[in-house]
Amino acid sequence: MSFQPPRLATFVRVPRELRMAAQVRRRVGTKLAPAGVLALVAAGCGGVAYFKETRGYSGYDKITIIGGLVLAVLGGALALVKQEIGAPIAAGGLTPFMALAASYAGAWVNSHSVLDRLEVKLFVAAGVLGLVAAIVAIVGLAGEGIPPLGIVIALLAVVPPICVAALLHIDDFRPAASIGSIVGALIVAAMIAAGASRGRLGGVVSVVAAALWLPGWIHLAKDGHDRRAASLAALLAVIVIIALGLTLIALAMRAGSMVEDPDLITDTWQTDGTAAVVASAGVVAPNYTPGSVTDQPRIGPVVRPVGQPLVPVPQPTLGQWATDPYGRYQVRYWNGKKWTDHVASNGITGLDPIETEG
Repeated sequence: MSFQPPRLATFVRVPRELRMAAQVRRRVGTKLAPAGVLALVAAGCGGVAYFKETRGYSGYDKITIIGGLVLAVLGGALALVKQEIGAPIAAGGLTPFMALAASYAGAWVNSHSVLDRLEVKLFVAAGVLGLVAAIVAIVGLAGEGIPPLGIVIALLAVVPPICVAALLHIDDFRPAASIGSIVGALIVAAMIAAGASRGRLGGVVSVVAAALWLPGWIHLAKDGHDRRAASLAALLAVIVIIALGLTLIALAMRAGSMVEDPDLITDTWQTDGTAAVVASAGVVAPNYTPGSVTDQPRIGPVVRPVGQPLVPVPQPTLGQWATDPYGRYQVRYWNGKKWTDHVASNGITGLDPIETEG
């Protein structure tokens, strides 16, 4: 009496790039969770500060601040549930508060009474916490960016701070306040440049930060008459940054940019009753009919005998190399009628008898 297991159990050695993806996302998501906590606290401070006194803001300012709050809360919540995209969203969303904090710090140098207002203290707290959250997020992102695009984005990010300096007419009356605004623009530019250099999701930081910068520059280019050329130059730079950032995200996601960590490489058992399927990436099958070959070490354990294996080939009646349904090697030779003992991994052939039990 032969033993026939009810389900085919196969040990699958999945290609490196496929085995790592889900585990890298989980690991990165765990590492970025603290950024989510900081982002939510910063958003809380910024939200209270804004809604305590909303009358002093133009429509463009409101779009930027409310947009930043929404994105910071959304990104922070996603980071808390270990979704790796959350921290980059939050980091970009908090950039307006970093700029506000720097502006208020400069104003404080000229007049210490600035910090007497609660909303100013809260905005400063939101900016500082946001900066820390953004640093945690950017440092924790996995992988490297696409250097050519990252360099172009970094160079473009310097244009708006230069334009801010041109628009402010720095003089000797209250220079600290003006310098604070320039420093705030430089912080936003640094976030954009750093994001563009980090990983497949680093571009999210750049796109979100530039998008929140956009309303203010549209306002200055539309309504500002003094040195309007500077406003238009900054607006154009921000638009190009957004376009290049979206391109960077698309290319990096397509390339599957991620950190390779050997500790994350694990093989998996499949017990779904189907033949083991190994993706074509990294699989090299011999291009000849097997003859006399030598043994080679297995890449998986011996499994219990199975019945007639399913044939994952387009033309099952023809002899050809196909995915090993036993999961021991990358491919096994199908002679048109049954699976043979001829196997191969990465183009190296060998013999692996198919055990049967009576």
